[in-house]
This record gives sequence, structure tokens and C-alpha cells, in this order.
Amino acid sequence: MNILKIKTREEAPPNPTMANQLGKVYVCSKCGSQVIVTKGGAGTLKCCGAPMEQKK
Repeated sequence: MNILKIKTREEAPPNPTMANQLGKVYVCSKCGSQVIVTKGGAGTLKCCGAPMEQKK
């Protein structure tokens, strides 16, 4: 089981290029972990030291 540290809205600086959208699934390109956003907001989801990509 992978445990991810996801920065909250208060910890993460605004990033207009990737707003975390409610209900969207993000995946780690390195380890394959997936997360579902349950509370949208600004910031970047990271896993294995790299930004996660929105699953298509």
C-alpha cells in the first residue's frame, strides 16, 4: 500500500496550470499509484517526487 503526502490548499502555492478538479483521477507515472480528488483546489499532486498526471 502506498501512502502519499498530498499538500493541502494552504500548503501549496497556486498553480494555474493544474487545478485539482473534483472527481478527477490522477496517476503517478513512476509507480502507478492513483488518487481521486474529493476536494478540489489549487496545487499540484505529487508522488515519487514528481507531479501526478490526470488520467484520461
